[in-house]
Amino acid sequence: MSRNRPEPNDLIRQARRILEQHPGVRITGELLWHEKDREWALPIDLTVNTSNQELVPRTSSWFIVLSPRFPWGGIEIYPAKKGGIDKTFPHQDHNGLGDERIPWRSGDLCVRAPAFALGRSGSDPDPKGDLNRLTWYVGRAIEWLESASAGKLMRDGDDFELPQCKPGPSTVGYSEDENTFQAWANTDALMGTLELVPLGEAGPFAARRFLNEAGDVVLEPSWGKAIRDATKPQVGAWIRLPAIPFVPPYGAPMTWGELAAAMDRMGLQTGEILRRVLRPLRDGTKRILLVGFPIPRKVGQPPSLFHWQPMLLPDLSHGTKPVKGFPANERGYWLGDQATAFSPKRSINWLTGRNWEPAELGTRGQLSPLLRKRNALFIGGGSLGSAVADVLVRGGLTNGVVIDDDSLIAGNLVRHTLTLADVGRGKAEQLARHLNSLSPHAAVESITAHFPSLAQSEHEKCGGCDLVIDCSGSDDVLHALAEEERAHETTFVSISMGRGPKRLYVFSARGRSFPVADFRYAISKWLTQDEHDFSDAHFPWEGVGCWHPVFPARSDQVWAFAAAAARHLVAISDGRAELGLCVLELPDDAVFPLKAAANV
Repeated sequence: MSRNRPEPNDLIRQARRILEQHPGVRITGELLWHEKDREWALPIDLTVNTSNQELVPRTSSWFIVLSPRFPWGGIEIYPAKKGGIDKTFPHQDHNGLGDERIPWRSGDLCVRAPAFALGRSGSDPDPKGDLNRLTWYVGRAIEWLESASAGKLMRDGDDFELPQCKPGPSTVGYSEDENTFQAWANTDALMGTLELVPLGEAGPFAARRFLNEAGDVVLEPSWGKAIRDATKPQVGAWIRLPAIPFVPPYGAPMTWGELAAAMDRMGLQTGEILRRVLRPLRDGTKRILLVGFPIPRKVGQPPSLFHWQPMLLPDLSHGTKPVKGFPANERGYWLGDQATAFSPKRSINWLTGRNWEPAELGTRGQLSPLLRKRNALFIGGGSLGSAVADVLVRGGLTNGVVIDDDSLIAGNLVRHTLTLADVGRGKAEQLARHLNSLSPHAAVESITAHFPSLAQSEHEKCGGCDLVIDCSGSDDVLHALAEEERAHETTFVSISMGRGPKRLYVFSARGRSFPVADFRYAISKWLTQDEHDFSDAHFPWEGVGCWHPVFPARSDQVWAFAAAAARHLVAISDGRAELGLCVLELPDDAVFPLKAAANV
């Protein structure tokens, strides 16, 4: 708190007076200014109709922490350290003591929609900008407390929520679904080692495969090329529990003593499990341990998938470095660590665990299932080709091959998805690397060649693709696709920009070869129109000396075209768009979407 506090604005004062009239609320002090976070804190007592005073007392003390921008900005409600509740419930942050310099605990109540649906009224919007906003929050807190006392914070059908453990930012990704859940149900292994693939210098990490104590593979999820091909995995460990470990009523275990007590309640021999699982990790390196347990997708449903909660283990005794007073052998290592690193009051260093299963990753937006399943051949890794491939892979298309014989130059960067680090390197190889970095499930390969001049093995690799996307802008490529008879029916898509760039041409067809005559007939009048519309266009030269003119187009134009092409591909895959030529126009200097000029 700070004595040199600013003055609260008049709206905060008015909201405070309104709150004084709310039943069950008693304001117990003046507004406090918290300098570190630059927020106001108002101490209050709340009196509620409690069903269980051992869980929730009739009267408890709280702090409302709010932004000086009220009625805008954030509002949190924390239990007071003196007279507040000290347990952690569902829909609440871990309710620890928190910062010793402030008078409230860390257990902010989740009363905002849609995460908390009290009495099914949880869809009520936070009344931002309203003077009654403070009273709304406190009313929700009273309802929260009454539901907590009756054990009704989680209702059947609600989205399932884990106990909050305040994990660190380092992330471990794993891949779990109903199929892997069944695989875990069919194994007796309760612990073992883990291959962790670092995807950056300091993470994140991917759990590539799980092994039992004998070193046999228990589970190896289906990962993409970047994770499959990683050559220097780190060794971690895993423990599988039969249920969620928690401190009643619903707190995450934050110390080794709390975790041991939760495991003991499950009938597990915690000490023996830890002794065995730590044995292969004693090499002086910081290691990660995953604690796994079954969870449902909805409250009231049976468990259907595994969650893995990672932690960074404390330093372990090893070699000639046992804990002082203990012998340098396996038994001495464990006894020494048990007395120090794993003592009951020692805090657990939880990390962030995320399910990277494809359906989970696609919840924010993905392509249609039919398109995601395709195996794509990308011919041309230039600006438009790279942007189209980027949009598709981010949307969930995981299998593909990129063909291009060119190298990236600095001039490409004004509209290409690659970066300065890729200059001087082959576009195909670097674009495939970039695409594989976009998704843990992407498996995109590269061929540095001029299509169709490919080696036999490269032809075979391309032959497995059932979607051919040509962004080369080359008539020679289209004629080569027409001359080649593929072994199976293929969807062909030619994507190119007209001059200006004003128009995008997306021609699609299905068959065993590309219908180049149909393409040329459909597009010929538009190419003539392009020449007429831009007869006076000047194409700049890049560099000095004998070189070639470049095609001017800004990155916003290229990426708008790429997004439009991806949308059209979805419509084609879903049967909502006809095959043939689709022409889209980009209005001149207008801030609105592409419009269809024709669908031939």
